[in-house]
Amino acid sequence: MPKTRNAFALRDFDDERILQRPFFREFKFPSSKTDEEILQTFNTTDSDSADDMEKKIHTIKTAYDRLMKFRELMFRHYQNRCDKYNRTKAKVLGVKIAELKRPAPVIEYCTAIMSCITLAEKFRELFFKLEKEIQKRYRQEFATRLQRARKAAGLTQKQLAEMIQISTTGFASYEQAKNDPSIPTLIRIAKVLKLSENQLLGLK
Repeated sequence: MPKTRNAFALRDFDDERILQRPFFREFKFPSSKTDEEILQTFNTTDSDSADDMEKKIHTIKTAYDRLMKFRELMFRHYQNRCDKYNRTKAKVLGVKIAELKRPAPVIEYCTAIMSCITLAEKFRELFFKLEKEIQKRYRQEFATRLQRARKAAGLTQKQLAEMIQISTTGFASYEQAKNDPSIPTLIRIAKVLKLSENQLLGLK
């Protein structure tokens, strides 16, 4: 793809490589990859740690915001260019802009803007998908820590459930990674197990 200093120049616009334009240089995406290939690298999370996923989510959110900003600036650029074109044409023809039969062409800008919106929507969908995945992963990690801590304390699920005043089924759902305890319940669990809330949450 030919390079240009103008991030909004459309003579070399490639709707499959929007992320390779100068406006997105800060992300340092591999220059050989298309937008879909870059998206795919974010979509692969099987071997990622929770920290890796957090970094991906941050990059995806930032890229989404950047794409929407790019769309906004491109739209302004389009408006300015069309306004200038229409003013010049109206002056040459000696008519008012509203009387122009064929105003400035907009198809190339509309196509580019829609491509940005489509790509931004893909980033948005991926963001929510990974958010859901990382919540599931954190819940599973908490369940594992809770089970280990309970067993280390020599307590059964029923015993611990009674000590924190909830049902055995309710407590079991925490260790099965089906539900999260409320903050008051988390505090009671930590006290019984002689741990801090941060230790139970894996923050220390």
